[in-house]
Amino acid sequence: QTLSLGAFLALLWLASFRLAQGVTPDLFLWLDPLGAAGSMLAARAVIPAMLAGLIVIASALFVGRFFCGHICPMGATLDLAQRVFRIKKKKNAEPGPGLRRVKHGLLAACLGASLLGVSLVSWLAPMPLVTRFWGLAVFPVVRLGLDSGLGALRPLARAMDWRAASFAVVTVPRFETALFVAALFALLFALLALAPRFWCRHLCPAGALLALFSGRPAWRRGVSQDCT
Repeated sequence: QTLSLGAFLALLWLASFRLAQGVTPDLFLWLDPLGAAGSMLAARAVIPAMLAGLIVIASALFVGRFFCGHICPMGATLDLAQRVFRIKKKKNAEPGPGLRRVKHGLLAACLGASLLGVSLVSWLAPMPLVTRFWGLAVFPVVRLGLDSGLGALRPLARAMDWRAASFAVVTVPRFETALFVAALFALLFALLALAPRFWCRHLCPAGALLALFSGRPAWRRGVSQDCT
């Protein structure tokens, strides 16, 4: 999970500086199962790059929702937020099992809209959402910090005649939807007080899609009663 999130952030960081030469910066977007199914249904065509998402769906037959637990950067981001912000689960706040039907409703809405030629993937699929969070809300703040650091070091660079450093700047892009994305994820982080990975358990339509194929996977992790 840590390696997957690290690879996701590295690719996105390279893309933000236009340094992704010879690599595929949107690899994780291709792996999104809901993105693949929804986009192909809406386009009425096979999209070769997104066949990887169909492979993820097929993998649920053998390893269950392994993708959700160990590959998807959305779940890793929520786990990271819970640790960084020290969000503790409230007592007796566990939502009832009926709430999990919400993600199945969102899945039906997404696939139904795709059949009508309208794609809701960018609004509901986890990979586009988490890409927006890091790319539009977090990375610009990080770049602003880097640029401010260069500005603070500029007098020293000029005094030491480090010309390259004295003129170096980090451009800080601004996106109109950054505040909306930040507010959306603030809500998702707040829901962690009700249950860990609240989005993954109760809202994610991609997880609901994988659950349809992972009822009895060929390999399942088992925990005996002897485990403490």
